[in-house]
Parts: sequence; C-alpha cells; structure tokens
Amino acid sequence: MKTSAYTKVTVERPLQLNYKVSEERLENLYAINAFSKLALSRSKDPETKLREENEGKQVLDEITLAFQKIGKPYQNWNEFEKIVKKTLKKFQLSPAFIKNIIMALSEHDGAADHVTDAKGNKKPDPKLRDTKKNIFINVIKRLRGIKVRN
Repeated sequence: MKTSAYTKVTVERPLQLNYKVSEERLENLYAINAFSKLALSRSKDPETKLREENEGKQVLDEITLAFQKIGKPYQNWNEFEKIVKKTLKKFQLSPAFIKNIIMALSEHDGAADHVTDAKGNKKPDPKLRDTKKNIFINVIKRLRGIKVRN
C-alpha cells in the first residue's frame, strides 16, 4: 500500500468592493444586529420603553436620511469610509459599527480598487477563498522543475 502526503493550498483573491447608497443596500443595514438594536429598549416601564424605541427609530431614520445625501457610487474603501465617517459623525458610533455599515453598503466588484489594511496589504475576500489538496510528492517535483501530470 502506497501512502501519500497531502498539502493544503489556500488561494485567496483580493477583496474588491464598490459602495453605493441605494434603497436596496440601505435595507441591508437592518440585517446588522447592532443597527436594529438602536431602535430597541431594555426598559421594563412601558412608557419609557415606548419613548426610547421611538427615539431609536428616529435615530435610524436620521441615519438613513443622512446616507441618502451620498449620491455617487465609490470604488475605493478609504474614500467611502471618509464620507461615511463624516456623515455619521454626530451619531458617535464605534469604528466597528461603522465598518459593518460600510460592508452592508458594499458589493463585490472586480473592477473596484483592492481593499487594503493599515499597512497597505491587500485584504482577502472570504467569499472567494479556494482550497485545494495537492499530493506532497507532486509539489516537491514541481519545485524541482520536474513535469507532473494532474
């Protein structure tokens, strides 16, 4: 019995997104748990609960109204992030919350700029991640320049 060793190769493609504020993408905001929770109250007092929920719904409406003023689509994360932060400045939201909002307003676009981290490294797109198992012997042969049949 011949045993072979396998090596797992992961191919990661860069994250490329476009950003656009449209009715369809604004609806994606409600899928974010933290966004929906802005309109919820933990109070047990019915009057306080109703008041806090109305205030929360008003904040949600103000956020969506503020986003509707962003007209053009963007293909660069940094540009769009600046616009979103400027738009949401008065709401004092956390950076993680703002990132989730940006992701909800984005869509994969192969023509868009690559999304990079703070060091300038391209971020991988988890939806486009691909793995493949290769027989280890074939990997060694390829590295040595020996032709291998697949």
